[in-house]
Formats: sequence, structure tokens, C-alpha cells
Amino acid sequence: MCTVVTLVQLVAALGPALVPVNDAARHPVEVGGIHISELADPTPYLEGGEALLTTGFPFAGPGAVADAADYVARLLEHGVVALVIGLGPQLDEVPDALIQRCTEAGMPLLVVPADQLFVRVTRKYWDLVAATGRATLVAQLGTQTALAREAAKPDGIAGVVSLVAQAVGGWAAYIPLHGGEPVIWPATQAGVLPGLQTEVRRFAERGNVGAATFPLHGFDVIAHPVGSGAQVRGALAVGVGRRPAAADRQLILTATAVLGLRERAQGDAASIGRAIGEAVVNLLLAGEVTAAQALIETTGGSSLPATVRVFAFPLPGDHRQQVPATRLEAMISELAHRGIISAAAAERSRPARASTVSGVGILLLSGPQASDPPAEAATGAGGTTLTGALSEVVRPAELGGAVTIAIRRARDAGEGEIVPTRPAGGLDEGELAAERLAGYTRAPLIETTRSFLRHRGSWEAAARELGVHRNTIRNRVRVIRDELGIDLDDPDLGAELWIALRSRVG
Repeated sequence: MCTVVTLVQLVAALGPALVPVNDAARHPVEVGGIHISELADPTPYLEGGEALLTTGFPFAGPGAVADAADYVARLLEHGVVALVIGLGPQLDEVPDALIQRCTEAGMPLLVVPADQLFVRVTRKYWDLVAATGRATLVAQLGTQTALAREAAKPDGIAGVVSLVAQAVGGWAAYIPLHGGEPVIWPATQAGVLPGLQTEVRRFAERGNVGAATFPLHGFDVIAHPVGSGAQVRGALAVGVGRRPAAADRQLILTATAVLGLRERAQGDAASIGRAIGEAVVNLLLAGEVTAAQALIETTGGSSLPATVRVFAFPLPGDHRQQVPATRLEAMISELAHRGIISAAAAERSRPARASTVSGVGILLLSGPQASDPPAEAATGAGGTTLTGALSEVVRPAELGGAVTIAIRRARDAGEGEIVPTRPAGGLDEGELAAERLAGYTRAPLIETTRSFLRHRGSWEAAARELGVHRNTIRNRVRVIRDELGIDLDDPDLGAELWIALRSRVG
């Protein structure tokens, strides 16, 4: 389930605007990107897998025969999958030498006729990528929903493992850490189990099984703990024969959450309810709203509200220990008692759903509704015991960004103080977005955003300034949009964010 566009799709979609010249151009060659260049040697700017578009400047004038041979050889060496010539500005027709060289080398050669817009190729390519991505997302969400339902069955572990393996096109296994037999699908991959069990236990002994990635029998293995903190009972390990896509990683997170819920559902009703709540929050934090709702429906819980907020609170002592359910209920009551949330919102927030992120507790709360009476502090609402931060009201899909800011605020809150993530005087949308960027540690998103905005959304210019490939910029902007919910194409937000980032150092 990858978002791949082929030459056959591109030619069919563009019709007379893109015409194959040789037989190689009629094959379903996968196109990983589009690059436009008039350089005699564009290869320093190529990553591999692209279709290269040019108006033919390298072939115009003396020496075209020799240039064509060298040019095509360089493209093939750097993994270019197709060459597209735009007729008109430089060439009235494709040189015979270039046709001959591409045909001999098996390089797909296509033309954009002079009466067609060159830019249509690029636009249509990204339209197809978007459409393929939406189809993949629909299929992936269906799998996530199936995972939540599969976990509730008597043989749920085997069902979840099988679904994950088939979805990623590899194998998957559940490795218990405290006795019990491992489960793997397909069974023909059972030969990896001895080495897999050794690796998982080694990581578990070091306390970082959640970060485990390692090679095994030709596969890149990703391992996640099933459970959390002191309650880790096993690991889900997945072997993929290719680089996992973002949708694959999200699916693995979903499977890990539902397996953790199943493992903990052997206890009393209170433990089961707490496990469900934690799994729901973890799925929401991973951006899996559909899977979270499917899990709620499967277990008979109350639906997610249209808007939510979180209360982030420091955890004393051993961060691995869960906060008792009675304490979470008391927190909800105190927030209502102090007039911070309405009594109606407090009621909708029960039973409590909570999790732990980076050593900080996260309590999910319902957002306000139009019919709610105003929040009012109860008479004698003194003697506060809560310390933490209350987020802005957001949609469930935006929860990850709200949590990032709330965690930072909670760590700075004074004893007995509940601070808003938007302080009095107000952070505008740009400042809030800057907070989310600052809280992301896996890539330098602040400097990327500065450069991207400075160059008015140009991938190439930002890449040159930062000394990275343009695809690196594209991937970072995708993270900013999809994981942090920040649309850099929004001119109003972009203006506010630019001002906010100019005032920051580093």
C-alpha cells in the first residue's frame, strides 16, 4: 500500500500532453518524483527515482551527439527513471541521437508537444500522488479499524499479528516477556523467532524496547512494547522488506495499543476501563482518530466529543507507575470545582482517559458545548492540589500539537498552579504554532520553517540555504502539516508564524 505513480498512469492522465517516444516509456515504471533542469549535468540535485523534465537545452547546438550519450549515461547512473523533453523553446523535435541512446539504454523517453503546457506534467504528477495517497489512507484506516475489532476476539493476538504482517507486506510477531509462547505470521517465518526473542529481551533488559530497531535475517525489524512503564508484558516486532512508510508506522502503533489493551484486560473491570482509556489517548496522540473511535465502539465506551482539551500534570516519583483511577476522577472534579471547566464538561470527561508522555501525565477532557452552563467556581473552592497546564480546545485530530505545548507549560508551572497554554495577554496562532515547532525534537523544524517562509514556499531555495536536498525540505514540511497541524500555505498563519519565529533565537 504505497503511494506510487507509474509512467503508464501519468501518460493516461495527461493524454496528448505527454507522448511516449520509445517502447520503454510505455511500461509501468514507478516515478518517485519530478525534477526540472536545463543543466548539462543535473545529477548533483537528483536523489534517484525521478523523471527528469527539460526543454532540451543540453542538446541544442554543436556536439549534441556526444552530449546525448554522456547525458543519458549520467542520468542512468544516478537512478533517473524517465526523460521528458518539452518541445518548442529549444527543440522542434527530439534529436535522433538522443532517441537512439535512450532506446539502447532502456531509458523511457517522452515528449511534451509544443502546443502543451510543460507545467501540466508536474501538476498532474502531484495530483496523482495525492489521489493515490488518499486511496492508501482509506485502505489503511480500514485496517486500523479491523485491528481494534480483531483484538477483542478470543484469538485476538494471532488476528492482530496476521493483519499487521499482511498490511506491511512482511512478517509480524508478538513476543511475551514473562512466559508464554510467541505468535508469528506467516508461520513460514518461524525461523526468525530464536534471534528475535534474543534481541527483544536484550532491549527489554536495557529498558528501551520501545526504541528497538535492528536487522534480522535480511529484514529491518521494528519493535514496540506492549503495555507501558512497569506494565510492559511483551513486544510487537515487525519485519519489513522495504523502508516503512508513515502509514506503516501508524498501523504498527495502532496494533501495539490494541494488543496492550488486550493484555491488560485480564484484570478487574476498573483495570480494563483504565486500559481502554489509555489506549484511546495513545491512539489519538499518534493521530489515529478513526482507530480510537473504532476501539471505543468495540468496547462499548462513550463516543469522542467533537472538541477536546488536555490537562498535563507532572508525575511524582516513579514515572512508570500509573496514576490511580480515583486520582484522575478527583482531578476532573477539582477542575470543575475551581471553575476551570464546566460541570457538564467534567461529566462528559468521565470515565477518565489518561496516558503518560515524556514523564508527564495527560488527562483527556471534553471540550465545551454550546448548551453547557458557564463554568463557575464553587463556594469555598480553596485548598488546591493540582499543578499543571490546561490546553486550548482542539479537535481530536489536533491533539498531538496541543499536548506538546501543554507538556512544556506543565513543567514550568509552580506548585498548586494551573497555567493555560495560551497565557493571559494571548499567544496568537503564529506563536502557538512556534511552540509546537519548538517541541518537536526529531528534526530542526524551526530553521526549516524560517527558510521556507523566507523564500516564499520555495523547496529549492530553502534546500540551498540549509544545505540539504529539496526532498528533505518537502518531508519536513509534510511533518509540520500532518503531525503538527500547521499549514504553511495559509498566508495569515504564515505571516504570524514568521513574526513569531523572528523573535526566537535558535
